[in-house]
Amino acid sequence: MIEVPRALTAESDLIFDDSCDVLIVGLGAGGGATAIEAAAARADVLVLERASAGGGSTQFSRGFVYLGGGTRVQKLNGFDDTVEDMLSYLAAMILNQPEGVADLIVNSAIFDRTERPFMGQSIIDVWDDCVEIERDLKIPEGALQRKLAEYNAHAEQGEDPEFRKYRDYVQPLSEAPFAAFDCSFGAVPFNGFTLGGLKTDAQARVLNEAGRPIQGLYAAGACAVPSAPPMRCPERSRKS
Repeated sequence: MIEVPRALTAESDLIFDDSCDVLIVGLGAGGGATAIEAAAARADVLVLERASAGGGSTQFSRGFVYLGGGTRVQKLNGFDDTVEDMLSYLAAMILNQPEGVADLIVNSAIFDRTERPFMGQSIIDVWDDCVEIERDLKIPEGALQRKLAEYNAHAEQGEDPEFRKYRDYVQPLSEAPFAAFDCSFGAVPFNGFTLGGLKTDAQARVLNEAGRPIQGLYAAGACAVPSAPPMRCPERSRKS
């Protein structure tokens, strides 16, 4: 039988073995960002994580985290969103492609197929130039070349106007060879799950049973933000 821990109140007679300015429970994206900001502000920070390494729910992401669908926090901050809009946004880049096929193109500075896999996705092939990629993947002639030229022009300035990546992670795709990965629905997993737990206000302060903020207690991430029901994406895959 699982023993439920005893609930403690603010008036409980507690003895602590250590103390800190900021105590963070859980080293996911929310906890990690909080730890960095607190340490940058010269606070004494202690992070507790039950797993063997950090990551939390964010580790299931393969590059994109969407916290939306019309959550209470969104509404409190004036953002208008719905489950339908969320699914439409996440699926549009792939489902709007011919036959629902989407490929990820990287270069040798990002991926070396002889040393490690790339997020578990299947590699299609490796090429020396974009002309060969367009031919083999049946991409309209010149389309990939124009897209890469546009992306590289922005990347050289540390900018990504389409996906808004942080400048430290933006780099030109100019060094051959190039590799392609099949990112179509049905070829790779697209995970969606709900977030929920502690009730918070728009400032991430945890609320007590009376709906009032508990002094010094904040919550963020999978343990705090109520979200939409799980989304189901239609399966599309490359035709052989």
